[in-house]
Amino acid sequence: MPLVKTEPLPVGRYWIDIFGTEDGQAFTKWQAFNSEFVKIEKTEHYEANAEAGAPEGGDFVIFTVSQPVAWGLASRIGWPSTAGAEVQTSQDTIQAPPPEPNFWEQVGADGKLSVAGWVPWAIGGAVLVIGGGLVYAAVKR
Repeated sequence: MPLVKTEPLPVGRYWIDIFGTEDGQAFTKWQAFNSEFVKIEKTEHYEANAEAGAPEGGDFVIFTVSQPVAWGLASRIGWPSTAGAEVQTSQDTIQAPPPEPNFWEQVGADGKLSVAGWVPWAIGGAVLVIGGGLVYAAVKR
């Protein structure tokens, strides 16, 4: 979901996060001025949460543009991102890295570990065996 940094804003479906009362008012004025060509599809309100970087709260907005319109809000609230049909809520826009695979997920379909999976285990096992042997030898003296 790339940012659209084009002026005027082209025809399309977009989403944007707007934080703070003043920025919200600026967006509302922009939409009202362009109401013939800009339609709000959905809005989710964020409650104020200083820890999450939203001390005044804010809104997640999905909107459509039916004819190119001047954006003019980039310096104030940034650029909108394209919103495909899969974007229905703010949760659909959150990007996170895939979780690290656990031991069993590293085992291939044939039941064998991949190289990336067995090397750390082999090194770890060698460290334990050698370390254990050194500890045993030190205690035996």
